Amino acid sequence: MAGSIMATTTPNNGWAVPTSTDYVKDGAVAIETLGDAIDASVGTGLLAWTSFTPTFTNFSLGNGTIQRARYAKLGKTVVQEVAILLGSTSSVTGLITVSLPVTAAYAGGRTIWTNHMFAGTATSVGSVNMATTTTVQMFALNTAGTYTSNVSTSSTIPGTWTTSNYFSYQMTYEAA
Repeated sequence: MAGSIMATTTPNNGWAVPTSTDYVKDGAVAIETLGDAIDASVGTGLLAWTSFTPTFTNFSLGNGTIQRARYAKLGKTVVQEVAILLGSTSSVTGLITVSLPVTAAYAGGRTIWTNHMFAGTATSVGSVNMATTTTVQMFALNTAGTYTSNVSTSSTIPGTWTTSNYFSYQMTYEAA
């Protein structure tokens, strides 16, 4: 009776799994190996947080602080959190763009979550829009017109950014 032991792997995580030609007597070993691989992949929980260092466009961290930059991934679902506290040498020069820790399945300018910003003396909410499969952009909301609309962040929008101001968001998206 011919057969192999753990001759194939799962497509998403590369876990060793038995094939239909594996010996029955090796079933317990195969299950134990698979269980160990799953345990190692998910860490201490199914959505264990992983830190990452975002890159920015139109924002310079300077002596500010990345208070939180982390993500959790379960299958193709990614949850990401970013919280930035500005320092005296931090600056916003235009539409804040932030890198994603995991490439997204698709882009297209769609709004995927809301952000919270405190700039100058203005507390504001805005939208986080998928710019590309690797970046998101942060907008403030303009409520001055008939309809609420997105407006690009800048050095003065939603207020004049200064020390101890911040921006943050949490979002969920599909990985590629």
